[in-house]
Amino acid sequence: MNIQDTKFQLKRFLSIRVERERPIIWIGKLPPNAIKIEHPPFYLAKMLEILSEPHTFEDLWQKMKLEYPQCYQDELKDSFINLLKLGVISHQFTEGRYHRHQLYFDLFQISPEHYYQTLSTKTVGLIGSGGIGSTAALLLTTAGVGTLILSDEDFIEESNLTRTILFEESDIGTRKVISAKARLESRNQETTIVPVIKMCDGVDFLKEYFSKCDVLLVSADSPSDIHHWVNQAAVELKTPYVTAGYVEIFGSVGPFIVPGITACYNCHLLNTKQPSRKFRQLNNNFQTASYGPLNGLVSSIVVNEILRYLLNLDTKTLAKQMLINSSNYTVSFIEYQKNSQCYCQQSIH
Repeated sequence: MNIQDTKFQLKRFLSIRVERERPIIWIGKLPPNAIKIEHPPFYLAKMLEILSEPHTFEDLWQKMKLEYPQCYQDELKDSFINLLKLGVISHQFTEGRYHRHQLYFDLFQISPEHYYQTLSTKTVGLIGSGGIGSTAALLLTTAGVGTLILSDEDFIEESNLTRTILFEESDIGTRKVISAKARLESRNQETTIVPVIKMCDGVDFLKEYFSKCDVLLVSADSPSDIHHWVNQAAVELKTPYVTAGYVEIFGSVGPFIVPGITACYNCHLLNTKQPSRKFRQLNNNFQTASYGPLNGLVSSIVVNEILRYLLNLDTKTLAKQMLINSSNYTVSFIEYQKNSQCYCQQSIH
């Protein structure tokens, strides 16, 4: 990078403070970004303050030599390059729709340009647009994901309003995916919303509507075979997918299945030798409990996992199911198998 012609500034996400009583400069507040500089060069605090705004190195030098005539240009340049290597400064940052998200991912060395260029070209499929699916869709849309494909055939009921943040009272009686499209486009017209007014009814449905997706989110819990269908389609299409839901007071995120890297859902059941059981429900009035805050918690975690996966960061639910106890916030994991134990993917290859 040409430091003579490029404008640089402090990373916006970094709090940089100098102690009033001691010669110590603190860069960042918490690990891994916190840096403590004891007995810094006499000019460093002013140099950092100037770089709060974009400057070329030449502009910086002109201001610094007026402030500190005893400062040498080569010494200043060495400090400047060290700040670049430490990630304290970078080229000029342009604010925009996503800049607060970009500041967050800059903490993980994801540049603002990479954030936008990556997410704006991705397609995420959502199977289910209820309490979790609709909230996840909102978070993915506002994050700048390029295309969302939403599938659900249900209508919005009054009880949906307690467990989703996307819909309004005026949406009651309308199709979930149609209202979702309108609401999401009103939040971000840069995201393309593709509604599918159908319930998943087999592998062919998934291949028809979701074959171009970079990742799938499964939040629907019916029909009973939906996880087997999604798993088969994902393995054949080589499409990663993640599940999200809840059971009584527990939120569930994962496993994140990536064909070629993790074992698939079906092979996990085979490897753990879980018996195939059929049940008949005796409570003919059974209805799953659904709690708005728990839906929001699960939606936020699964969207974080999806965004991290799309940006090539590590995901904690890769081949793991995360269970979150909403009453005391404890978290536990159920481990899945590695790819070497996935017979379905081996048979396809």
